[in-house]
Amino acid sequence: MTSPATKPRVVISTCRDRTTARALARFFVQNVDTAYISHGEMQGGRAEGPTRWRRDILKEVTSEFLRLASARGAAAATAQLVQATSDGEPIGVAVVVFHQGRPRPFAVLEDMVVARDARGSGIGKAMLSWIERAARSAGIRDVYLESGIHNEGAHRFFERSRFRIVSKVMHKRLRG
Repeated sequence: MTSPATKPRVVISTCRDRTTARALARFFVQNVDTAYISHGEMQGGRAEGPTRWRRDILKEVTSEFLRLASARGAAAATAQLVQATSDGEPIGVAVVVFHQGRPRPFAVLEDMVVARDARGSGIGKAMLSWIERAARSAGIRDVYLESGIHNEGAHRFFERSRFRIVSKVMHKRLRG
């Protein structure tokens, strides 16, 4: 057992194991609330609207994470499921996609979730540093992300990490 003054050892790596991917999906669903929802969750089918997850959100996220963990070759280099663990247990998860075949290659941090009780402990900062190193080693200089409009804690974290707002995404549901 570690003393309160001892920080747990955190390991950050790419997940390539299907059992772990399932555990990470459960972790994800347990550690997000509706403030996390952005247009990406709506477009990708995770959310029914800006304030409501799909009933089968766990099934949707599990399917996504299994696809990422099972990817090999070029597909594995393009999109990665990143895990942070402490004592073998999930403490963070991220999805990052590298877009290298562009005039200006870029990465999109599709998801990043840290355990509710570990937020503010440096886990997110360590994960972001790991992701940035992976992007730089792939020749990428720009990282983009989106965040739910009410996800204020995440906004403050990313702004402290030198991300800047570059656009607003708007949505309109059409009737009929």
